[in-house]
Amino acid sequence: MSVLGDIFKKQNIDESKLIEIVEQLKLNPMMAMGLLQSLNLPPEAMQELMGVVMTNPTAIDDFAQELGVSQADIEELKSKLKPQ
Repeated sequence: MSVLGDIFKKQNIDESKLIEIVEQLKLNPMMAMGLLQSLNLPPEAMQELMGVVMTNPTAIDDFAQELGVSQADIEELKSKLKPQ
């Protein structure tokens, strides 16, 4: 399991919710952040998530692949999330 997957598993977050967040990332990254916040994760879990994302850029790729997101979709997400 990916590092991010482990964090969400510890918090008992349903995989369908995580897939919804990844799908929303493709459409509107700001809305995806709102969905992530709606999970009401404890502050420690959010800090852990942010720490992993900031220190391990491939963590999101690994997690997306774990959820069954195609490589083409992952590349599209990356291009949308890159600073302009």
